[in-house]
Amino acid sequence: MNWFKREAISDELKKKNIFETDEENIARDIELEQEAIDIYEEHIKLTERPHVKKLLEHIREQEKHHAAELRKQLADLDKPLPKTDTEEKKDGKN
Repeated sequence: MNWFKREAISDELKKKNIFETDEENIARDIELEQEAIDIYEEHIKLTERPHVKKLLEHIREQEKHHAAELRKQLADLDKPLPKTDTEEKKDGKN
């Protein structure tokens, strides 16, 4: 791939918030999770329907969990994430 084509691809990815390094991508993902949390907070304040509020609160908490996972991974970027229960079970069968 020549330099020009690579640069064009890189510019196109940057428009989509996709960067060259894991650090940049994870940092941007954290920003996006926080934006989602903030939006859900506003929606929660605006709704008068308890069942909608409950759903939005649940989703907001999931977003908070995602942001926390990403922050931990960013801090420990060179360490692999621990295996999930499913991965542990799969490894045990092999």
